Amino acid sequence: MSRNFPTFLEVLLIFPRCGFVKESVMPTQNRKSATTLSANILNYFAAFTETRFNFRTLINYRWTDNELTLDLGIFQGFQDELLQWIKSGDTTPVIVRSNEHVLSLSGDEVLLEINKALSDKFGLEYLKSCVEREIQRVAERDAVFIATEEGLRAADTSDLSEQEIERQNSLTFLDGCRKYNLALRKQIELILVELQRKLLDRLRDELGIEHVPSSTFNPSNYLKKHFDALQSIARDTRSQEEYISNVKQYFNEGIDDIVLYDLFIAIQKYARYNTVGTIYLFFHELNSRTDNNTVEGYPIFFVEVNLWTKT
Repeated sequence: MSRNFPTFLEVLLIFPRCGFVKESVMPTQNRKSATTLSANILNYFAAFTETRFNFRTLINYRWTDNELTLDLGIFQGFQDELLQWIKSGDTTPVIVRSNEHVLSLSGDEVLLEINKALSDKFGLEYLKSCVEREIQRVAERDAVFIATEEGLRAADTSDLSEQEIERQNSLTFLDGCRKYNLALRKQIELILVELQRKLLDRLRDELGIEHVPSSTFNPSNYLKKHFDALQSIARDTRSQEEYISNVKQYFNEGIDDIVLYDLFIAIQKYARYNTVGTIYLFFHELNSRTDNNTVEGYPIFFVEVNLWTKT
């Protein structure tokens, strides 16, 4: 399931009675255990150097970076819990709950970028241009002609009742706001993509990983929620200035942290996909280059695990 957990020295801590103690106070029995452990480590790496663990007829536990693997490297807190669990020898199940182990995109960063857009391209002038274009489109589409002595002419506002003028202004305002909201939704989508890319690039650098699991965040639902809220604000607003003010207030109050990765959902999806066979939890890896110049990863340590849902 995961390969980029701890360093090799950290993995060694899961073995009983292993630690760093001053030699002068180390009991004779412990010194013998330490010597034996050191010898085992050297033999392990000697075997790898000489054979590259090329026992593929007997064992082929390797990291594949596809749907058969789930990299847990981005959940640092959970990794620490697993190490303590294995180190203690505890056999009770490890329970993972929804929203317990998550990786989130900062709501403050999202709000900052949205406010930049509202203060720049998507300010009052852009909204006015959207409404104006809608007025022109409606005027061209719904032009009314009046017969006069000079012939037909297009009707102007003096020919319409106050109710018709008010209704037309209301419809063009709502349609203009809708065009504005569609463009703003697209801009928010671009903001999310860019912030998520920066976050993942930072994780790759910090953790030394190449691939990350598929995000559990649903951007379509997120964008639809905000678009519907903006449409509702437009229906309750009577002026363009008021609308822009209400939009800014809405985002200042309605932007929270966005959960990009939820360990519970990630494991749930993985368990549903992999319903047969044995599942192993990988710790770290040793790399081996194949004949076709691809890199294969083999675990330094792994444990067998079972996954099930508890209500």
